[in-house]
Amino acid sequence: MMNIRYALLFLLILALPSDAAPKSVTLTYQLFRNDKPLGQVTETYQQQGNQYKIVSVTEGAGLMALAGKRVLISQGLVTADGLQPVRFEMRQGDNERKSVTSDFDWANGEITIRVKGNVYTQSLPKGTLDLASYPYQWMFSPPNSEDISVLLNNGKKLREYRYRMVEQDVILLLNNQSYQTVTLTNAGLTDSAEEKIISLSRQHGYLPVRILIRDENGSVTEQVISNIRIEY
Repeated sequence: MMNIRYALLFLLILALPSDAAPKSVTLTYQLFRNDKPLGQVTETYQQQGNQYKIVSVTEGAGLMALAGKRVLISQGLVTADGLQPVRFEMRQGDNERKSVTSDFDWANGEITIRVKGNVYTQSLPKGTLDLASYPYQWMFSPPNSEDISVLLNNGKKLREYRYRMVEQDVILLLNNQSYQTVTLTNAGLTDSAEEKIISLSRQHGYLPVRILIRDENGSVTEQVISNIRIEY
């Protein structure tokens, strides 16, 4: 009987999903504007126990480099529903006036945002994310419906972003690497003239591998993956 129990336990272990959320992720992206190099984005996701930390660093090329590095930091908890930010920071070079911090008080349902010397307190809806954490929430909650809503602290205020899943099995070749992707777009869902297209890689836990933004003037900014390192 004992051998049978061990055999069943072994089979259950083998049956566990292999796409569980990773403990460490490092992503490198190349930035382009109208097909011309604009800079590089390097992001790290680290999880220890039920705590996570995400750091996103954007380094510009050419004239963009004069503004200094843009740094986004999100820290918080990993819950049954995914990521729950506790603190968000955004910095641009050494310019203190461009520094933003947000503290998420989930117990009292409030968020405190500090920007340009001003302090704002707003109600905090369940599931709110920030600019650094929302791309990694897909690891825990892959898109499973046609219409998707994301509540986001963009550094200055809370805003709802709406997306539609338009394609589910698109093969993208990016920097000589093939990715099976799900495509999300905001086209036709908001009053904004800005169009955003996000491609998530199925084989990499639905992490973004391509983000394209087309503004009202037709200018295109593109963030394209160049390297992925994942540790489970």
